[in-house]
Amino acid sequence: MFKIKSNKLISQTLMNFIPFLGVFFWNWSVFTLVFAFCLKTWAFVFFNGIKILFAQKGENKPLHLVKYFIYVAFNSCLLFFYLIFIIVFIGFLIGNHQEGTNYINTLKLTDPRLRYTILVFFIYKFGELIFEYFLNGVYKNSNPDSINQIFNPRLLYLHLVIVVGFFSFLSFSKIFNNQIGIYAFAFVFTALKLILDFNTIIKENNQVYL
Repeated sequence: MFKIKSNKLISQTLMNFIPFLGVFFWNWSVFTLVFAFCLKTWAFVFFNGIKILFAQKGENKPLHLVKYFIYVAFNSCLLFFYLIFIIVFIGFLIGNHQEGTNYINTLKLTDPRLRYTILVFFIYKFGELIFEYFLNGVYKNSNPDSINQIFNPRLLYLHLVIVVGFFSFLSFSKIFNNQIGIYAFAFVFTALKLILDFNTIIKENNQVYL
């Protein structure tokens, strides 16, 4: 048995509703939602790599440099591949239904609210790393192999949300209008993200002591 920190679940839930704010109040497109998730996943990979680097259980080595570089490099390459796929897939299939979507500006992070969203996430993950991983001494009982997953489950989520969200977007756009289609995509995006995050939190709490 293990305890799940309720404050972490609450904070993750609140952060997962940011896509709804972006869609309802900031006119974010489907591409913006998925691109923001890609950047957050890169942050997730980066900070997870640091956890692998300083994990002290399992081996007598002070730093797990090889595992760190393999994990970060492999997942970064996969993310880059998915980013290209997203630009092509969403740009040509979904983008045609969204007038005024500017993919270049999104990639350049010209929207200050998108920049602040990514910045807040980085600060949140950095604080989580410092206060929950290092200051609480979790790194002393962490096994690098339990963190070092070559295939990041967030990439599977990304693929799933694109496929399911795409058909939700097209279905609701056809029945109602394109804006309702974006709302449907945001709902699928948030619902699946909540499931992913809850599962990740449970798994992390369990694996720390393996």
